[in-house]
Amino acid sequence: MFSRLTLKQKEIVDCLEPRIVVKACPGSGKTYSVSARLANLILNKSFKHSGIAVISFTNTAGNEIKKSLFENYNIQNIGYPHFLGTIDSFVNKHIFLPFGHLIMGCKSRPEVVGTEFNQWYDYDSSMRSGYSQKITDPNFYFDKVSFDKNDDLLRLLPYNSYYFGKAVWDNMFKANNEYKKQISDLIECKEKYFKEGKANQADANYISLKLLKKYPFILESLARKYSHLIIDEAQDTTDIQMEIIELLDGAQQENIIFIGDPDQAIFEWNTADAELFLKKYNNQNYFNIELNENRRSSTKICSVLNKMVGSTTASIADVKDDVNQPAVKGYDTNDKNSVQLIKNEFLEKCTELGISHKKSAILFRGKSFGEEHFELAIDNSDDNPWVSKHYHVKDIVHGKYLMEKGEFRKSLKLLERSYYKCLNPDLRYVSKVFLLNEIEQKGFREYRKKMFEFINLLPTTNSKTLKEWIIETNSVIIDKGFNQLLVKINKSNFLIKELFHKVETSDLLFNLGTIHSVKGQTFDATLLFLKKKAIKNYSTVLANNYNEPDETKRRKDKEELRLVYVACSRPKRLLWLAVPNDDIDIWKDYMGLNLIVSLPLSSAPPNLFSP
Repeated sequence: MFSRLTLKQKEIVDCLEPRIVVKACPGSGKTYSVSARLANLILNKSFKHSGIAVISFTNTAGNEIKKSLFENYNIQNIGYPHFLGTIDSFVNKHIFLPFGHLIMGCKSRPEVVGTEFNQWYDYDSSMRSGYSQKITDPNFYFDKVSFDKNDDLLRLLPYNSYYFGKAVWDNMFKANNEYKKQISDLIECKEKYFKEGKANQADANYISLKLLKKYPFILESLARKYSHLIIDEAQDTTDIQMEIIELLDGAQQENIIFIGDPDQAIFEWNTADAELFLKKYNNQNYFNIELNENRRSSTKICSVLNKMVGSTTASIADVKDDVNQPAVKGYDTNDKNSVQLIKNEFLEKCTELGISHKKSAILFRGKSFGEEHFELAIDNSDDNPWVSKHYHVKDIVHGKYLMEKGEFRKSLKLLERSYYKCLNPDLRYVSKVFLLNEIEQKGFREYRKKMFEFINLLPTTNSKTLKEWIIETNSVIIDKGFNQLLVKINKSNFLIKELFHKVETSDLLFNLGTIHSVKGQTFDATLLFLKKKAIKNYSTVLANNYNEPDETKRRKDKEELRLVYVACSRPKRLLWLAVPNDDIDIWKDYMGLNLIVSLPLSSAPPNLFSP
């Protein structure tokens, strides 16, 4: 399979330079190149107790590498002495979980909490302030803040996610150089729960960096354990993650290779910084390789991508001569039916071209567009059915729903914690340590038996409203010693299926989702919907004379355009962009499509706009 590599890809596989940076354009076969280099090392180099660490930034990217290894090189499992996983899993496994207590001051092994891992709800929802009535309890923000390399409090979400605003975040100190109360309250909250062994993932990275600096033996042990480092999607590193990698690099690894594309950096909202990758690329101590051949998209799509970022990528794809011009469509923002008309026209075009709807994707910027036009989820704001301090009820319903879908692992993670909260209403938080103690006391068989007895008590969620399901469930579980499940009955008259996902992916004729959800994926055809405004109006961001003086705002604007670029680089043959009618001209100029005419969609579908 190595014979299928291009000359540039072979250079990545065979390069013997100790420090390498690869800048890879969309569709250049980055994953194929990473898996080829990894396979070549495994097949041709002797590894005994020191191995290769392949670090990605999403599970999707890691799974793609595993898939490529198996399909192309028949390497099924990457086990000892190697590692293949996300940067977070690498940090947690090797640094934070075994050694975090040395920094945090907790008495036992720490654990990662937060909505992605173990939901954090230990706060008082009655503590509210201001016109928006946002929660002011510092506990509510435990998993929404962390610390930067200088030990200053770091926000992990936009300014409007907090009960205090930009002015406090931008100036955390009072005139006497003490922290403002809002900041000191959050810091005290973090320190309190650190001592209890709780941290969110950003905390885990922060604490791990401190550990590597304070305890050299940890760094030395890791350096001996992994002689080769492969850093995939390196443009998505945060400054703390990059410094952790640099410390490993400085510990005299035999080889380290960074692979990424700064034009596809779309996680700056999560404190990632593409400039860190560019500094590596421009560093004379690193050997540079550039993959600028697109093996995915047609020449016509590549010409649009080149115009968007000022690159010179050439198509070498099987479909490079495809005749379909990228198109810009206009829709009427006052007529919801116009979005559906574009969607239908796109799917009809796919059928005409012989493109399976399963290989087509309809994308949008932000979940709100999907909720409004494609019914992806119900409103989950304060006007939701969940009762304060009874959020485990949501996990019980969701867990049973996932169990019936066959997603057993996700289901059990939700249900086993909820089981104990349902038994004891005063139990606010169920830790991993708590569960391990239960297993030790009961024995695994008895523990799992009790768990499944509880799950089997729960009625099916199929074709039931939340209200119906809650009433039926309470009639069954209360007699078995469980506490009543509480929800806001007057806000529960919708199907459970609608609560978690109004349109099931398996039921769709096409792929549907946000731009972030499809990063790294390939489709034959893509339709991207953009609204009038993301962070600010696109017409402002794309204006020729636009010059934002605020560096932070400029970075956000650039990330907005990179999001569009990532979406437009997904398809092989067909690319459509749908924008409000008023914005057609600015997108025409930006994408190099010069003969665009718009028709109001309330009366007829728009024409295909092509140069």
